[in-house]
Amino acid sequence: MKRIYTTYRYKRYQTRHILRENRRRLKSQKKRHYTIGGDRIIPGISSHKYVTAPATFCIKENSEEVIEFVNRLNKQLDKRTPTFIDLSNVTEISYDAIVVLLSITSQFKRLRIPFNGNFPSDNNCRKKLTNSGFFNSLYDENKDFRYDTSVRSKNIIRKHGKDASGEVAKELIRICAANIWGKSCRCQGVYRILIELMQNTHAHANNNAAGTENWWLSVNYDADNNKECFSFVDYGIGVFTSLENKRADSKFFGMIDVLRRKLTEPDNAKVLKLILDGELHRTATGQSYRGKGLPGIRTALDRNQISNLYIITNNAYANVCEDNFVTLSNAFNGTFIYWELTHNNIKCDDNTAA
Repeated sequence: MKRIYTTYRYKRYQTRHILRENRRRLKSQKKRHYTIGGDRIIPGISSHKYVTAPATFCIKENSEEVIEFVNRLNKQLDKRTPTFIDLSNVTEISYDAIVVLLSITSQFKRLRIPFNGNFPSDNNCRKKLTNSGFFNSLYDENKDFRYDTSVRSKNIIRKHGKDASGEVAKELIRICAANIWGKSCRCQGVYRILIELMQNTHAHANNNAAGTENWWLSVNYDADNNKECFSFVDYGIGVFTSLENKRADSKFFGMIDVLRRKLTEPDNAKVLKLILDGELHRTATGQSYRGKGLPGIRTALDRNQISNLYIITNNAYANVCEDNFVTLSNAFNGTFIYWELTHNNIKCDDNTAA
């Protein structure tokens, strides 16, 4: 007579039991490791490296400190170190910094690096983070859009992508136009900017392999001022690193050095201003061309199709509307662009989507 532990039924039961326990354990580990916004310390959190966010967590207004914070997180990411993101001291937070934080924490999650974090102690900052769509976007990967349709908080986070998507741009503009003007209409400047930024990330964010870097986009409605605030970020190599590494068969090969030689103080902030003015294209082709790239975004601003443009790439910072170009001490590894769509901007009012 066979012993019970050698029978087929017993072996089948044991196999199913082991698989069930492994699934339960894995699910428990995911819940324990991939959380942010908690108010209590979880088991094993003492082994995490603490990284504290600056009190003014706004990349446009406090670029140096926020970029330093981002670089510290990226360092932990590169080292695969379990990390605790401390937001408790934050007293001012903006949507542009939130989407940057989302892009980083999502990489921790994708690489299965344990991370945790807490809420800001300030109630207004806590509420803003919660209403931004951050948590839905971090933990739900099944939808392209996370959209809060409440009256006071119409926030969209398009989590990420690697390709240019006209449908994504059209849907965003449809929602934004309805918020601002109460009806669908075409916003050609915004549409072209979105497509251009997506294409640039796909083609230029990584010189070695196109289409390997993600872009991230957050769109947030300011009900008090009736405007939509766009924050776009990619973690590629940035404009200047990309230009410095152009191949010999590119029309932009060596052009960054040519631009620097035109300046008495050839820092990247001044070079960025020349690029926005179309000087890079004029130098490379001999023609004035501002339809694409950063010059195209500047053209949309000059035509009143967008407002309040900010650009940060590598160590160059630009508040374009204020003509304020600054070289930063801390370099941002990628490109960040912020702009606004307001009721006073030009639209194509033909009752169709862009």
